[in-house]
Amino acid sequence: MIIQETNFFKILIIIFLFFFLESCSTRVTNHGTVFSAEEINKIKNTKLNKSEVVEILGLPSTRSTFSDRVWYYISNVQKERAYFRIKTVSNNVLKITFNKNDQVTSYKFFSAGKLLDVEATDAQTQANVDKEENFWQAFLSSFKRRLIDPQGLVR
Repeated sequence: MIIQETNFFKILIIIFLFFFLESCSTRVTNHGTVFSAEEINKIKNTKLNKSEVVEILGLPSTRSTFSDRVWYYISNVQKERAYFRIKTVSNNVLKITFNKNDQVTSYKFFSAGKLLDVEATDAQTQANVDKEENFWQAFLSSFKRRLIDPQGLVR
């Protein structure tokens, strides 16, 4: 009876170790558009239009807020091992600019080494608030502004 219990515990420990070690395998996650070398060569060597770019790369990650002629494809690849810190393997941005006929005029490829590193600042802006106006005055003046300019075009 004791021999069967020790075998059971050995099997249980082996199963536990198997699952523990399995959780240590590396996991790679892709975010955004992952560019293959074949796709990059395809778009570099030809002048495409918007629909052809969508056919090759899919829809862009984002578009320029000022013009529909600039598209951005963003790619981020990360590796994670068990409970350790997540490591970013690559960050890539592909910027595609189109002319007014929806033909590609330029491609720019930015990799992690060339991305702009922007740091946040602790500086605070000063609020331009009239201290003399109480809550009700501000509340009613918002209605007055909406009556004068219902679409909010005048600032």
